[in-house]
Amino acid sequence: MNTAGVDVVSEQEILFNAVQDVLKNNSVLLPNITDYTPRVKPKAKSFDIPRLSGGAATNRLEDGSEHADGDMALAVDNVLFDQNKIVPQYVYDLARDRTELDLDASFLELAPASIADLIEQAIYTNLKAVSASTPDHIIQLTGAGNIVPTLADFFTAAKLLDIQKVPEMDRYIVMDPTMYFAVMQIAEVIDASKSGTQSSIIRGQFSEIAGFKLLKSNNATADEMLCWHKASLGFGMKREVSFEKERHASKERDFLSLKASYGSKILDGGKRAVLFNATGL
Repeated sequence: MNTAGVDVVSEQEILFNAVQDVLKNNSVLLPNITDYTPRVKPKAKSFDIPRLSGGAATNRLEDGSEHADGDMALAVDNVLFDQNKIVPQYVYDLARDRTELDLDASFLELAPASIADLIEQAIYTNLKAVSASTPDHIIQLTGAGNIVPTLADFFTAAKLLDIQKVPEMDRYIVMDPTMYFAVMQIAEVIDASKSGTQSSIIRGQFSEIAGFKLLKSNNATADEMLCWHKASLGFGMKREVSFEKERHASKERDFLSLKASYGSKILDGGKRAVLFNATGL
């Protein structure tokens, strides 16, 4: 068979793409953070995210004198590929005998979704690592029992991100479904919906509050509201996603595993995100 001009795609690349497809289609959080995966080099152990600051402007000099240096500073956030995950599965011979399904193929269909859900959980955990020093970005909810937000909480989050000079575009809030639908019942939200598309009443949706796009996720912790800008978290996944099959003849079974490694880290000292909870601690 003539294979000239045909790319040979490795199993690692196929599995990597399978995990990426699940993340792209099913994830709530990953599309709304900064994903550096396309920039990750093969076999890398970490990647750096540079951040520039300074660069002061001044008047132009016309007399031949030198301009003062603008004092541009470079800071770097280093993200390690320290999350090494595995989806393990034992398939016994009797299980293979009882079905006409290809159980290896079934495993490879389900395993990327398991890895993707772990990644989504890790992203939420990392996003919560917000600044606890000045400026403190851990705030107590002000609604009933300090377990639901008020409209004022949304504007507090917006103000804190404005102070940090975070762009107004690409701001997000995530909460669990119970809190989300409590927000949908805030009088001001309902009134705003009535004057617009009535989406919060008809479909249980509301696009933005105080410049934040609202998201709900079962991976969010109850009684917490997490607000962030897309640049608050850096994520990257290694392309070396592997499937391994090991035969245990004495136990009449196969051991299947899917392995993947990734890294994620809150950036800029956690000042681009705000966490609301019941205690403010």
